[in-house]
Amino acid sequence: MSRSLTQAIQEAGNPVKLLRNSQAPPQIVPPPVPVEYSNWQSEQLSWRDSCGLLDQSHHMVTIILEGPDIVDFLSRIGVNSFKNYGVDKAKHFIGCTPDGHLIGQGILFQVQENKALLVGAHPIMDWVEYNHAATANKIKLKREGTSLTRPGDPSYFRYQLQGPNALSVMRDCLGEEPPELRFFHMGHIKIAGRDVTLLRHGMVGAPGFEMFGDWKDREPVLEALLEAGREHDLKQVGGAAYFTTAAYSGYISGIVPGIFTSPELADYRNWLSDRSWAATTPLGGSFNSDDIEDYYFNPFVVGYGRSISFDHEFIGRSALEKMMENGDDTRQKKVTLIWDSEDVVNVTRSFFTDELPAKWLKVPGAKYTTYQYDSVLSGDKFVGISTWPAISAEYRRFLSTAIIDSEYAVDGTELSLLWGEDPNSTKPGVEPHKQVEIKATVAPAPFFEYARTKYRQD
Repeated sequence: MSRSLTQAIQEAGNPVKLLRNSQAPPQIVPPPVPVEYSNWQSEQLSWRDSCGLLDQSHHMVTIILEGPDIVDFLSRIGVNSFKNYGVDKAKHFIGCTPDGHLIGQGILFQVQENKALLVGAHPIMDWVEYNHAATANKIKLKREGTSLTRPGDPSYFRYQLQGPNALSVMRDCLGEEPPELRFFHMGHIKIAGRDVTLLRHGMVGAPGFEMFGDWKDREPVLEALLEAGREHDLKQVGGAAYFTTAAYSGYISGIVPGIFTSPELADYRNWLSDRSWAATTPLGGSFNSDDIEDYYFNPFVVGYGRSISFDHEFIGRSALEKMMENGDDTRQKKVTLIWDSEDVVNVTRSFFTDELPAKWLKVPGAKYTTYQYDSVLSGDKFVGISTWPAISAEYRRFLSTAIIDSEYAVDGTELSLLWGEDPNSTKPGVEPHKQVEIKATVAPAPFFEYARTKYRQD
């Protein structure tokens, strides 16, 4: 018999214990996408030197919304303005708790007047589905899980082209110039005679396109893209390289949703099951607090402040306004940490030389849990959290995106992070190890220059 998230928390003792010792595996890009098509180095370099083709059809959740009041419904949940939203436009959709803590985010595609697709990770999907069930509305909602959980095929395939040759690949694939689109605007094309919706987008800070269409058309569309890409050194990107895109783009995934403590969300915690994402997703890293609220982020510190609009009433509005009044929106800042290479080598060396080695650093992505929270230090002072670490084939360095106190968020500042858990948790991905300190240097986020300067200008 299914239990609720509330019951799971009570049995574990508190939310931190529930998640820190979760036996669920970390998030992956599931089959049929392989870990590598060729090798992760070449696949990473493709979005800098040529073009990478990424298959996003399998690891994200999709909610299909149909009805006359989609915008009214979503605007009560999302912090975003819907004033300039409409058909053939996409939106970064962000949801917060009544206390202003971030729940999650996704991308919203308005494909018809009364039809929209919301694509993203589980936390925002659970929140939207709950609000749909709990409020009066005229919307039909259909949810499709990832390829690990969804029975049958999805409704849509979803591909992305990234890199300097992306435009050339599209041009050759279409036999003509692709439609000129502004950022996050959509157009309609035919590939191999199949209807495809094209979004002007870029995930790793490189120029690119996202496209989706009926699942039954996935193979002809893929074959046409691969054929067009032969002359432009197109590389298919596997699951290993896919998740390293976050280190380049400054995107922070795996954020603990701020849903575990607010009295106003008691009904939501009772609605969520003990098998839900919120109840089972593993939490790890060197940061270890018994208070789950220490793991919460607000949308300002992760870089979503520009998306918040106070032109409408939404859940969490008053709390976000109070954060701005108190200066909580500027106390921390998102940065990139460049890990010291010699310290990284010493971590690997310890496996061969030390009786108890450091936590193993996997490549190209070193995350061993979905919620990766590592402590960042200035001397002995705790100054923030480092998230998913990944090695860059371009820069030959380990990078991670971090949220740190603003006074330390200055390019070139030397800090350090703690790598490994003390004590070791019981997650399957945690082998016996010792905790070590790794020096790191502060750099901008996004780290890739195009993403910081030109990405959104057009």
